[in-house]
Order: sequence, then structure tokens, then C-alpha cells
Amino acid sequence: MKARILVDQCVNIDVVDALRLGGYSVVRVSEIGMGMAADEKIFKFAEKNKMVLLTFDRGFGIFCLGNKKHGGVVIVLIDGLNRSEIADKVLKFFKGKTGGDLKGGLYVVGKKIRARRG
Repeated sequence: MKARILVDQCVNIDVVDALRLGGYSVVRVSEIGMGMAADEKIFKFAEKNKMVLLTFDRGFGIFCLGNKKHGGVVIVLIDGLNRSEIADKVLKFFKGKTGGDLKGGLYVVGKKIRARRG
């Protein structure tokens, strides 16, 4: 089953639309009244609901340290990329991955993909 994804406020709508068109279950934090919520609250919501958290905010990495229970955090480095390139990069990352594949991991998607589990 494809990953269920909670999308942080900083991620542009083009990425959300591309994921939805790709058949992913996607929820933006603004759609659940958490648009102004603290990062830790967003992280805990994703963890509780077994969702992968997608963000451009590198600060979320701190919540992953020593924690294997969360659904996974994907941080996309967007420097120098346009919206279409960002959406393509995100779709390429998620292609063929299930929520179980990403559980407990921190993934930094840039020129390369760096992964750290728990």
C-alpha cells in the first residue's frame, strides 16, 4: 500500500497535487487546522496517525533521533529547483515505496538521497 503522507505547510500545492494525481493519500496540515502548529505537534500528529511527514524544513530531523516509532520524515532540499522539478523529485522518491518502507526513517532528498533509520 502506498504511503499516507502528511504535508507540511511549507510544501507548495504543486507537490500536493502531483502526489494526489499519483494515487497517494495526502493531507496538508492546513486541511486539518494545523497550519500554524509547532513542528513538534505536527510530527506527533504524523507519528500517531502512522503517516510519513513531507517537508522542506530541515528542523524536523531533530525529532527523528532515537525514535523508530514514527512513520518517516522526508525532507526535500529545494535550493535552485523550480516547482515542477520539486514535484518530480518528490514523486520519484515515493515511487514504489510503502509506508512500511519508510517507517522510522529520516530521508533527505537533494542531489542524492540520504537515509537514516531510527
